[in-house]
Amino acid sequence: MPFDSAQLPGDDDKIVPFFEPPQPHAEIDEIPFDTQFQDFCLELHRDPELTTTTATIAAEYQRLFRSDRTWVLMPTGHRWSLKGVSGIPSFQRRAEVVQKLEQLVTLIGRTNQPFGWSAGESTSHLPARVCSVLDQYLDEVHVCRLRIEPLLPPEARDRDESEKSPPHCLGIVVCEWFQPPAISFSEKRWTAARYQAGTAIQNAFDWSQAPLSQKLRQWRRTANWSGPAKWGMLLGAFTVVTALAALIPMQFTINAIGEMKPVRQRHVFATSTGIVRTIAVTAGRDVSEGTTLLELDSPELELEIRRTDGDLRTTEKKIASLEASRLDFGLGSSDSTNQMNTLGGELKEQLQRRDNLRLELDLLHLRRDELKVVSPINGRVVTWDLEQLLSHRPVSRGQRLLTISDTEGPWELELRVADEDTSDLVAAMQASKSVPLDFVAITKPETVHSTILRSISETVEIRSQGEAPTVLCRADLPGNLKESAVEGMSVRGRIHCGRRAAIVVLLDKFWRSVREHILFPLGW
Repeated sequence: MPFDSAQLPGDDDKIVPFFEPPQPHAEIDEIPFDTQFQDFCLELHRDPELTTTTATIAAEYQRLFRSDRTWVLMPTGHRWSLKGVSGIPSFQRRAEVVQKLEQLVTLIGRTNQPFGWSAGESTSHLPARVCSVLDQYLDEVHVCRLRIEPLLPPEARDRDESEKSPPHCLGIVVCEWFQPPAISFSEKRWTAARYQAGTAIQNAFDWSQAPLSQKLRQWRRTANWSGPAKWGMLLGAFTVVTALAALIPMQFTINAIGEMKPVRQRHVFATSTGIVRTIAVTAGRDVSEGTTLLELDSPELELEIRRTDGDLRTTEKKIASLEASRLDFGLGSSDSTNQMNTLGGELKEQLQRRDNLRLELDLLHLRRDELKVVSPINGRVVTWDLEQLLSHRPVSRGQRLLTISDTEGPWELELRVADEDTSDLVAAMQASKSVPLDFVAITKPETVHSTILRSISETVEIRSQGEAPTVLCRADLPGNLKESAVEGMSVRGRIHCGRRAAIVVLLDKFWRSVREHILFPLGW
């Protein structure tokens, strides 16, 4: 990387790039964010104490990059001071090696650029002042490889290259190897570790400057957590939390589940007993009022029609025969008169029978017309898979066959609330005519919609065996959901029933969870 000579005052020698990445025996170009690097990040951000953070950085750099020794320095005015060493709990600040290291880092740290040196490399291209201090330090430590890494703040990652003012360096990490390393790590890993360590130092510095942070740290070190003081402090904390929970109001909500459906919906029932012969519609088809949906077939009805029609024809022939017989008799003798009266009586009887058969046949034809099931409204067929459900299946009079929904009209939410929540819901409805409701559709749970609860049923129903009793509620569907609404789409809602003390709400939720997940599975 290039070295900026303007950042080294007091040296007029010609400056050339002085850091070239070493050529290792085996290069590791692994992805920076592997499991080992994740552990490195977790350890850096575990404790916000500044002294602990510097010691952790030294230890984690040594582990991550397999160095023999790692130093961590931080700026103090215009100089750099040693803050931590890997594997050493304490150090002598006046030691010769520490002073020479601080002088070297003070010179190189102003560049905000990594610096590397390996045994056998010439230092003639370095500035004279840097070369002199580096030689003095190497004579003291006798290392085979040296790497100096600046720790930059988080905002330096997105810094524009065109900006003239360099980012402020928060610290310096110096890694040393006493034996020639067999491997080297990619620049991606060095860069990622540099910004993570810089972020950890920045967070630790912000924590040290927080209000009352020093008092809190001192109290944590000196507090006596044994004996009556411990229990008194816990009791006082519990009392304060309970009092706050009793005074602070919190929104009380009731959970509900349900579905979207059109307001205008009609179920189509079988008008006669028979067998489904033909199905004229499919699921999702738009139909008009009076459109034939399906046709039924009733063999018994057809047999009855044929029998009645045959009896009617026979009766009409008898009537014609009786009328012809009456014309053959004269009116002169008493016998003729008696026969005429007899034929007249029979004729009246057959005429009455003919009228009855005609009326019966008309009624049978009406029953045949009822075998055609038509749509009662304009809408869409919402019953799925009619062929599998009804084709050539026997049905009884009054049996529900399919459902027609007016999808062009208004829509609503049909929600079910647990019976145990009914009292709270009724109280909220009486206190306010507009009870707010938030809900999400199962297909898009990330979007929350709001509406107003419209009505609540006065009866409790059980939809199926084994389910808890519920109360039915209805609310208008927001207009922006009408285009994307699907018949029967499941929704989950929260009904806001006003504000109550936080302790009441929390205890209510806790008791519900215990009852649902612990007591109920145990049979209590």
